[in-house]
Amino acid sequence: MYNKFVVEDCFPLDIMKEWQENKEPGSLFIQEQERICMKKELEYFYIENSFGGNQDWFRDYWMHLGGCAAAAACDSCISMEKAGVKKKLYPFDIKNLNKSDYLDFPC
Repeated sequence: MYNKFVVEDCFPLDIMKEWQENKEPGSLFIQEQERICMKKELEYFYIENSFGGNQDWFRDYWMHLGGCAAAAACDSCISMEKAGVKKKLYPFDIKNLNKSDYLDFPC
């Protein structure tokens, strides 16, 4: 089972020269032909006793049935905010994740 979430961004070489000199700890830069890519592994998280969110929690029939993309988007936002990659992606307390807030997030 995986316990990391991977974020990868690619940019043209000329934009990345300055950024590469000041890269974040834990970031891996991979140079391709005319662009450079940054890969960062983010630690995964628990919500109460669950490894990330769970589509089965959704109260709406259609979200319960087909809300996997919404759950993946929510988990991505939480992972990126917890790692400091982006801010203000999750409108609730990022340090105290709970099922109730998670259910209010995508709906």
